[in-house]
Amino acid sequence: MPRLSEARRQDRHDLLLDAATIQFAEKGYDATSISGIARAAGVSDGLIYRYFDDKRALLSAVLERLFERIIERTVSAVHAVTGIERRLEQFIASQLSIFQEEPDLCRLYIRELRNSGNFRGSPLFHMTKRYTDLLVHVVEEAVASGEVEADTDPRMLRDVIFGGIEHIALHLLVGGQPLEVPQTSKRLAHMFVRGIGKR
Repeated sequence: MPRLSEARRQDRHDLLLDAATIQFAEKGYDATSISGIARAAGVSDGLIYRYFDDKRALLSAVLERLFERIIERTVSAVHAVTGIERRLEQFIASQLSIFQEEPDLCRLYIRELRNSGNFRGSPLFHMTKRYTDLLVHVVEEAVASGEVEADTDPRMLRDVIFGGIEHIALHLLVGGQPLEVPQTSKRLAHMFVRGIGKR
């Protein structure tokens, strides 16, 4: 049997991920089966197992691809502007946009993977850390430039910002309420940078 070229292997890998993405998004994790993914991709069950160990590994790969897109988009958006408030605004907008565009996959990430006992140390955990560290670097640069107070804790601010983003996104993920991404991002970034104390 001739060996597949690397390009052909990548094409098959992408085909399986495309089919799995649709199945997971439409049906959820529990109702999605390897057989269903195989049928959607037009391949045999056995072919899937040549690329992925099991259904959870396939979900992880789907979400890793999503995170690659998020990271690429966020880096581009943040680097296109200057100033801590505008950079935070772009970061928040990028994150909220993903919740709005891919609510089903974001729900799966939170429910099935992030809260599982195997998440810490997984490839997706490291991708998540790589992504959230982008925000830490933005804040560190603002501290170094004197834009924000020298005693600002970048990691604590990261946790507060991501907590706020996720809480806002729950209105969409749980209640189906639309997100006003530009307005919310602007208001949230302003609140973080300017504070709430009367001046």
